[in-house]
Amino acid sequence: MSDYLIAFGVLATTGLLLLAAPRGMKRAGWGHSARPLTHVLSGVLSAAMIWMVDDRTALLVVTAAAVPLLIAAVEFGLLGSMQAGSRWRDYGFAAYAAGLALSVAFFFPDRRSIITALLVLALADPAAAIVGRRFGRTHVEVLGARRTLEGSASFAVTAFAVTVVGLTGSGMGLGRLLGLAVFTALTCAAVELVVPSTLDNLLVPLWAGFLLHLHATVPDPRGVPYLAGLATAAVLGWGVHRAGWLDLPGAVAAFFTAACALTLGGPAWLLPALVFLATTSVLSKVKAAAGQARRGLEQTVVNGVVPVLPVLGFQLTGDWTWYAVHVAALSVACADTFASEIGRLAGRAPRSLRGLRRVEAGTSGAVTWPGSLGSLGGAAVVALPAAALAPAGERFTVLVVAMFIGPLGMLIDAALGAWLQARYTCATCKARTEQPQHCGVRAVPAAGVRGLTNERVNLAANAAGGLLALNALFLLP
Repeated sequence: MSDYLIAFGVLATTGLLLLAAPRGMKRAGWGHSARPLTHVLSGVLSAAMIWMVDDRTALLVVTAAAVPLLIAAVEFGLLGSMQAGSRWRDYGFAAYAAGLALSVAFFFPDRRSIITALLVLALADPAAAIVGRRFGRTHVEVLGARRTLEGSASFAVTAFAVTVVGLTGSGMGLGRLLGLAVFTALTCAAVELVVPSTLDNLLVPLWAGFLLHLHATVPDPRGVPYLAGLATAAVLGWGVHRAGWLDLPGAVAAFFTAACALTLGGPAWLLPALVFLATTSVLSKVKAAAGQARRGLEQTVVNGVVPVLPVLGFQLTGDWTWYAVHVAALSVACADTFASEIGRLAGRAPRSLRGLRRVEAGTSGAVTWPGSLGSLGGAAVVALPAAALAPAGERFTVLVVAMFIGPLGMLIDAALGAWLQARYTCATCKARTEQPQHCGVRAVPAAGVRGLTNERVNLAANAAGGLLALNALFLLP
């Protein structure tokens, strides 16, 4: 019972702080500092609760209860000047509690990892906001959020200091401790920079907690050394940005992907992704329209971050079956891109899978015979180098799974595009479009599932490819 009393006491104290701080600080003329200060104090109070409470259930009950309470506080406008006026951004308070609840669910009783990860967010996020507001010069626009590289640098420095202090006394060697702290700081800063506002409060503590918990439980993590992996990833991210393949947010996401693939898996987990990026970028520029935009953040997440998720399973289990899942997801992305680009280069009007009628080139859910055959080449581009890098006993499995799943995933992508992808009518020129905005105004939904863009269809197809491979490899005898 005492654990419940402590946990609910901390919850009540935090609630009173959130309710009272805006009014008190506004009277003192510090209203602009209410949000950063309560961010820090809430994190410190939550860390104290994790340290004092031994009952995991009590922690889960209280942290889970905080989520709907904070949503209600936002809906009723109880948080005063701390609310940014944007409903999505204000839900960051609830995301903060959700990140804590999930950290307890996944990592408890590893208190050190949970507390350190929580304080990374609690201290580094306000530091980034303050530095970015006062000294920020290089701005990065990400899904409506405006951040600065100077603020992100402050986030990384603060996160590094918090991680070093949090791990001191853990028994970890100095070199490993510093390497892990640098890796945690830079990858968390990358997450904070490129994810939409609100989601950073959820994802940063989960990612930092996973890294710290992993190294508290796995004595000899797989992959390459942290600093070597980070340096290589930084060079690659800079290179693809300079080459014009990715915009700045996309390059940051590519840095995160490459760093995770190398340090948690090894070179075998990175080379197929690099082959995919290079070949599809070159192919896309053949007869490309003048001024064609670089690939952006959403495309990088869909085609890079999602396929690299199986490296987490590999790191935890050491099972190379996860590598085949990783390659299968990349194979879908490459097969789909090859199908689209070769179909475009062939110059034939594609047929929609819905009714098999001829449609304009570039229409989602439409296929051509040259493009469909080209999807096999796309799958092979990924499968062959991946199979060569896999352990001898896994090479045939990787090759067969990738060559089969790639074209199948391309067909899933086309089917989703034909039947479910959102389509709109321009309110100004009455043209049919797949974009939610046209002629500078919001378009009128005409068909499909609202918000299901081409990139999100790609995401679903890549995930489906990975899940199909997972079922085939893990569940079938």
